Amino acid sequence: MKKKETIIFFFKEYRFSEQYFGNLIDKLKESYVIIILHTSSLEKSKLNLNTKYQNYDISFWSSSRIKKFLLRLDLVQIFITNIRSLLDINMICLCNQISVKIVYIEHGLTLKKISQFKKSNKLHTVKKYIHYFKNFIFNISILPYKLDVVKNSYFAFFKANYKNLRLDKALLYSEKSYEVLNNHFQLANTKVLYSGYPIVETTDGFEKLEEIKSKKQILLIHQPLIHDKFSTLSVIEEIEIYNKINDICSMYKYEFVLKLHPRTSVDLYSKDFRGIIANKENKIEELIAESEMVIGYFSTALLTVLKLQKNLLIFNQENILTDEINVFKTQNNSFDTVKQFESLFLRLNKNEIVLKQIDLDIISGINNSHEDRYIKTLKLLNN
Repeated sequence: MKKKETIIFFFKEYRFSEQYFGNLIDKLKESYVIIILHTSSLEKSKLNLNTKYQNYDISFWSSSRIKKFLLRLDLVQIFITNIRSLLDINMICLCNQISVKIVYIEHGLTLKKISQFKKSNKLHTVKKYIHYFKNFIFNISILPYKLDVVKNSYFAFFKANYKNLRLDKALLYSEKSYEVLNNHFQLANTKVLYSGYPIVETTDGFEKLEEIKSKKQILLIHQPLIHDKFSTLSVIEEIEIYNKINDICSMYKYEFVLKLHPRTSVDLYSKDFRGIIANKENKIEELIAESEMVIGYFSTALLTVLKLQKNLLIFNQENILTDEINVFKTQNNSFDTVKQFESLFLRLNKNEIVLKQIDLDIISGINNSHEDRYIKTLKLLNN
């Protein structure tokens, strides 16, 4: 029996493997040995005792140790989903040096700014980068390689230029993603395939979603703005804003449903929020399908809203400290205050306005199924 080859997925946090890539990894496990490398400890992310996949927390590994680990495996290639941190740059440099192929698989939306610091969380960011330099650069024993990492780190963070780094393959949502990524990397020699943002299991899944009847329900797709230091509001202040929106919805006989982000604790909101909090078991695609209107920030789940042709409102909540809020905004689909929400809501109810939305296919691509993503992934692996 032929020995299975190994594929590595490299994530900032282990939970990404199960929450966002479980469908893909489960299918790949049929043909490959899957290993998850992650930096959960460094990201202060708790790791459950019963993890689904074989994994190693490399938060405190040196570059030399990572290199030795990779070289002893019957390794096919490494999948990366993030290219913003110094550790990502180091991993790409390391793989380029030892001829291990790097496959970039798009997760989230590829924005114009590939590398960016969280300006409101400088202390944590500085601490992490001191750690990165200590463990992943100063511990490198090979001088040319050390200089290579330092040089590429400088160009990445101060010039937003990754052109000296090689991505061997890339699985992207659309040609728009390629256009943005190519401004930073040199992709001329990169094998690229497009799979679209995965929304449903198989393409006929859209038909099932479209069969779900909508009701007088407004869904808010939460984003962990406070946790990620993208907002200066407190949780209590955010809940109070949501309660005011809920009161408006109730006044017009609508249910207001809050779908919290997977990283957000329900306990933080359940006591004081007056609306409905969706269970974690409630599939977000089905919640969107049964809602007349959806409020959101910049989650990729908003692509599903547009795919199902629902009214999408972007909440430019006060004190948001990220440009990502602009991804889905158009000239008439956003609001800044609760009062503006009520005005927009009433105009939509009276059919006085048609919301303009972004061009979905440009951002999310086509064939938006996990099945297609798996097929394209296998194609990349075998080419």
